[in-house]
Amino acid sequence: MAILSYINACWGFGILLSSGVVRACLNIESEWAFKIPFCIQWVWPPLLIALIWFAPESPFWLVRQERYADAEHSVRRLTTAQYFSEEDVKRNVAMKIHTTELEKNMSAGASYLDMFKGVDRRRTEVSLMVFAAQLLSGQNLIGQGVQFFQQAGMAVQASYDLNLALNAMFVVGTFVSWGLLTRFGRRTLYLSGLATMAAVLLCIGGMGFSNSTTAKWVSGALLIFLNLAYNSTLGPVCYTLVAEISSTRLRAKTIALSRVAYQLMNIICGIIVPRQLSPAEWNWGPKSGLFWAGSAILTFVYTWFRIPETRNRSYGELDLLFEHRVPAWRFAKTKVDQFNLDERSGVPAETPMMEEKSDLKEDVAHTEYARK
Repeated sequence: MAILSYINACWGFGILLSSGVVRACLNIESEWAFKIPFCIQWVWPPLLIALIWFAPESPFWLVRQERYADAEHSVRRLTTAQYFSEEDVKRNVAMKIHTTELEKNMSAGASYLDMFKGVDRRRTEVSLMVFAAQLLSGQNLIGQGVQFFQQAGMAVQASYDLNLALNAMFVVGTFVSWGLLTRFGRRTLYLSGLATMAAVLLCIGGMGFSNSTTAKWVSGALLIFLNLAYNSTLGPVCYTLVAEISSTRLRAKTIALSRVAYQLMNIICGIIVPRQLSPAEWNWGPKSGLFWAGSAILTFVYTWFRIPETRNRSYGELDLLFEHRVPAWRFAKTKVDQFNLDERSGVPAETPMMEEKSDLKEDVAHTEYARK
């Protein structure tokens, strides 16, 4: 969970570093003002290649290749012996074997077409929207921070200084999300994040109707808070959700297609937002917040009806919940026993699938391995 959400912090470190380099080069009066930021990027490829080379392989991928001993070795590398015994390692791999076999019974093959068939169609749709929601929430205004600040009436140097504070929220927000993820569900954080961002965007839009200096600085401060809210909820939780919603057999393809959806939405926003802020085009300035507040509200409605709660669920349990078409708002309260299945049909043999939990502790035994 923390590793998946840490992806967002990695984006933040890069964005913060790049904005710091640009700020440092702001007063250079030569062609090196733009050459230095480009040249510094060549530092990173050797470091990334080294990290990828020594990274452990996915235990799930090794299980699908029937390399069970290698899967156990990979689990050992990814866990701490003090808290994860040798027996825990074997049980963890056994759970992955069981989940893989369960998914094979549900659907054979692993092509991109399978993502739009049967149960996986819903999982694909939700995964695509989880990534698209990052931009539909109004986050794209953050990417145009310098232009936003200048159109709000701030001086050039002040706009770059505030942009540093704005981009620092990528890292700070991710660290905050680690605490939130241990206490609240993914769906809860997504809904609360969208609601908060919609409210902040409405305030930013309202500030656009005032020409006072105070209103300009308030709109800038609100944009920084908007980035903090985003990176405490939607930003890092997105990576956790997509990894949990997609089936293990189609996960790589689902994530790849989800990123395509994100980039397509990014292109659209990259065309719209600069025109909203530019005085030579639509000249909306901070009033653009009203447009994206509406977008965030619509995304909130979609999230309520379609994005499920995946916290405290094993992959096998999620497979069954999707297989039985459980509504998104009932995922958290539906009791599942993935180890009590009819051998022929792969569905629960004795207890009803749609039984409400009377006590969260009853579900601990079923999610023990996944939480470890």
